[in-house]
Amino acid sequence: MACAVVLAIAALLGGCQRSTSVEAGPTTTRPPLTVDELTARADRICLAARTRAAESGVVLDPALVPSAMEESERTPLVVSLTASVDIDRAAYYGLRALRVPDEVADRFDAYLETKRDRLVAADDAIAALALGDDAAYAAAMVDVASAEQRAGVQAVELGFVECSRS
Repeated sequence: MACAVVLAIAALLGGCQRSTSVEAGPTTTRPPLTVDELTARADRICLAARTRAAESGVVLDPALVPSAMEESERTPLVVSLTASVDIDRAAYYGLRALRVPDEVADRFDAYLETKRDRLVAADDAIAALALGDDAAYAAAMVDVASAEQRAGVQAVELGFVECSRS
């Protein structure tokens, strides 16, 4: 707000113009996507992430018992699972970068919040696996499953076919 006031005063006094980089040219604001464009782009992001995750062959498994594994078994699994979750994280940031139309902004924001919750829970599960903590791993996996289920429902409500499958 203070910045807007300063700019307004400067403009009134004529001493200042909005600066733009000569090399980059003037800044332009892109309009939001249409709902159909949003759906298509979101589904492309989700499909690409799901394909890359499937190629890695590593997924969080709720049946794992971390304490039953030797550290030498857990460590490479932690590294692989972290890479797999990083694929989901990249997709999340790709989704966040989309310019969402106003008519679906609230639902899309709720979907992104659920996707973020899933990432946090997945990180917690990986940390618990690394420590060999069965109880923490099981609790985190419940949170992962819950967030995945909610995100699937939200994706369907938004019309995201591919995103509802991940």
